Amino acid sequence: MNHLEIDTVTKVYDGSVALAGVSLSVAAHDYVVMLGPSGSGKTTLLSVLGGFTPPTSGRVHIAGQDVTHHGPAKRPTATVFQDYALFPHMSVADNLGYGLKLRRMPKPQRVKTVAATLEMVGLGGYGKRGIHELSGGQRQRVAVARALIVEPEILLLDEPLGALDLNLRRQMQDELLALQRRTGRCFVHVTHDQEEAMALASVVVVMNKGRIEDYGAPARVYARPRTRFTANFMGESTEIAARFEGGLARTALGDFPLSAPPPEGATGLIIRPENIIADGTGPISLGQVRLTDSLFQGAYIRAEAKAEPSGQALRLRLAGNATAVPGDVLTLSCRSEDLVPV
Repeated sequence: MNHLEIDTVTKVYDGSVALAGVSLSVAAHDYVVMLGPSGSGKTTLLSVLGGFTPPTSGRVHIAGQDVTHHGPAKRPTATVFQDYALFPHMSVADNLGYGLKLRRMPKPQRVKTVAATLEMVGLGGYGKRGIHELSGGQRQRVAVARALIVEPEILLLDEPLGALDLNLRRQMQDELLALQRRTGRCFVHVTHDQEEAMALASVVVVMNKGRIEDYGAPARVYARPRTRFTANFMGESTEIAARFEGGLARTALGDFPLSAPPPEGATGLIIRPENIIADGTGPISLGQVRLTDSLFQGAYIRAEAKAEPSGQALRLRLAGNATAVPGDVLTLSCRSEDLVPV
């Protein structure tokens, strides 16, 4: 049995569909990251899971229990909000102990549990501090600790890293992943950041217009997206118009053998910039291109080019020490499996 079952959940606000029959099964130890553009339904779905928003129709089961009509206090979930929602007038320890106090846990046990949880998130000895005395990263850890201390079946995280700077965000990604593995809890995390999703998730759920476009292991969703939307949303790509005939993709760049049958209705191929080989040594020739733009990004150069004579635009990545400049002609190639029909 799956730990979380979302069964055809729909949410309609004043005639506007926020969720359109969403179904998803999640295992007990998964780290699920839901992402999509603004208005995709990811935050609404998280709110439905937490009991803050009742669905218009559909069911939600957690650990075998139907919780569809249960409010937040009666669900085996806890939520970390984007603004952390900590109590500013309470100490760190009192913030953590608040939920345990509501559950009538005896004070001696409560004190021990709070201390152990603070140690778990790397804040041992911080219990007497005020919230205003903490850094942004420390507040984020307190918010996660306060949610985990009540031992929820599922921890819900609503863009918890959005307010942090880049270096701290990456540090907290590592800490969240380590916490999830240490506790064995199911985490469901909402973000708009594709890199964050791929760094954290065991399962990525890509949402668009209230529906799930694609889901699965991050490597598969990135490398072999099932829809054109997913291909374009999960990082940069080049799309090449194609007709599919007899195991071949016929394009303006040539005819390419397919590594897998195209999905029904496919009209093109996508290829990621990093999968284009800029020295022409790959098994599939993409022909000659002329560089039209380049931008140094540190470890690599982000470049754009046009194929000759078709004019097909391509995005590629060159090594950070490459000397190519706009106007240069390159011979490109790739592997058959990196041309993905969509």
